[in-house]
Amino acid sequence: MPTASAMIETHLTPALFESGYERVSEGVYKAVWSTVEVEHFVYAFDSSRNPDDPNGRHTLSGDFGMRNGVAERFSCRAIRTYGGEIFRLFNCAEPTSCAMRFSFARLEPSGWPVSRPGLSAAEPSERFHAFMTEELVPTIGHVRAVGDLLGLLAADMSHCPWIASNGAIRAAQIVALAGQIGLGAAHIRAMLDSRLRLIAAGVSKTSGMRANPTAYLDRLLEDFAAGSN
Repeated sequence: MPTASAMIETHLTPALFESGYERVSEGVYKAVWSTVEVEHFVYAFDSSRNPDDPNGRHTLSGDFGMRNGVAERFSCRAIRTYGGEIFRLFNCAEPTSCAMRFSFARLEPSGWPVSRPGLSAAEPSERFHAFMTEELVPTIGHVRAVGDLLGLLAADMSHCPWIASNGAIRAAQIVALAGQIGLGAAHIRAMLDSRLRLIAAGVSKTSGMRANPTAYLDRLLEDFAAGSN
């Protein structure tokens, strides 16, 4: 059986290229139709590369992610500052990282992950190409402007649910996105008021913001207004 990297490079890279994604590093692909405001990424991986996960060995899957550079950097600084000790060295805001990243299974629950044993040589590329063109791009391809990404993150859609992301980081991104299009503090608070429990759960138990997510929102709004973005 080919190694995971060989499987990805040989079969998935061409399929993803045909679907509008170019390789930027091993297992990481960026949509060529990404915009300055919203970048789209796909992360392809094989669970057989993780020897500590015997139940998931030899499965092929992936994640999709979206990022606005300003919001990504702002949310990274916010969680490092207010998230508690475990987030002080949190790895984020890298050129190809997306804090808002979700499993393919969110879009096609019965289809992912795919068991590698028994796949024909052509099946991995066919599977990825079909998923990209029939499921992923039609669902999230329209998210190309700051307002589009704000609407997606503020909502609770099945393919990008709040429970599948860190609520504190997501709130920070919403603040930064809303701030970029000129929405006021009252409007932003109204968008996030129903998410306070999930926002609080996004910081560690050692953070003072855990018991007071409203104060966390206050800090986010103050920081963005002060130009900490």
